[in-house]
Amino acid sequence: MNDKVLSFKCDLENYKHIKALLNERKQELTEVIYLMQGVKAVQTSGMPHGQPDGKSRVIQYMPRKEFIEQEIVRLVDRIAYVDDVLECMAEFEKSVLLQHYFNGKTYQEIADDMSYSESWLREKVYRGIALAIERYERQASHRSENDL
Repeated sequence: MNDKVLSFKCDLENYKHIKALLNERKQELTEVIYLMQGVKAVQTSGMPHGQPDGKSRVIQYMPRKEFIEQEIVRLVDRIAYVDDVLECMAEFEKSVLLQHYFNGKTYQEIADDMSYSESWLREKVYRGIALAIERYERQASHRSENDL
């Protein structure tokens, strides 16, 4: 199976998880920034604790902040890629993928509903994904050429 098609299907299968992870990372980034700004945590005794030196706090949290920012960019790119490839896809194949990955229907159930064989449907969807990825890559290539 084409690596690009396999990678796309994996991202599509994990799409909801990737979006949830993105939201978690955004929240985590907010918390790290909050800590870097020197807001002192309060112990259960009610007394503030933490380092009084703001500069050392920034140094302490900067690697974590940078890691989270990179992770956010990576997750946003994965989501955008799936969305963009789906936009390049023919409606039939897109409909099948959405039913399968987001509505939880099996390929056999979808094929039965449409009076097709499962093997034909799987092949049609596979080819549709491959074509959509090619379209997306051509569009991305044209956009980057126009940016020059």
